[in-house]
Amino acid sequence: YSAINLIKETMSPLIGEKPDPELVEKVSRAVLSYPKVLGIHDMITHLYGPSKVFISLHAEVDASDDVLVSHDLIDNIEQDVKKEFGIELVIHMDPIETNNEELTKASSVVKQVLKEIDPILMFHDFRMVKGETHTNFIFDIVAPFKFRLTDEELVALVKQKVREHNDKYRCVILVDKDYVS
Repeated sequence: YSAINLIKETMSPLIGEKPDPELVEKVSRAVLSYPKVLGIHDMITHLYGPSKVFISLHAEVDASDDVLVSHDLIDNIEQDVKKEFGIELVIHMDPIETNNEELTKASSVVKQVLKEIDPILMFHDFRMVKGETHTNFIFDIVAPFKFRLTDEELVALVKQKVREHNDKYRCVILVDKDYVS
């Protein structure tokens, strides 16, 4: 019994384990406390023993803000989190359009479709590329690790339902798994 427990304790950090939900929440709140951070996603934690934690995440900022100012903000957040929590944080900056009415309407179509499929589904990194014959919606869907549909089934269903709203809409979708929740 003792040997099995010792093996489990030793192997768990090596093969991966779920991060502490309280830690994830604290870091999320800390990053979101900065007014210029509009949202976060794609958080991944890396645990190397009980005292060394690395976290990477994407932070959304307004695309119309000066990129150097936004970059400075991200650098400051990384340093502040390191000081406060002792965590090595790496942030990927995602600029998003906040003043594009057409993009807002298009994203509301995707939001509605995902809600119809399952209210737990979320999306991010939404972009729109207009062409002469159709408009591409490019985005990531966040699905639970053990979702009832395969990634392929989910993508096909979303594409179908979005096209039902407008035959000129096309979707380019990447499915992210929610490993944190």
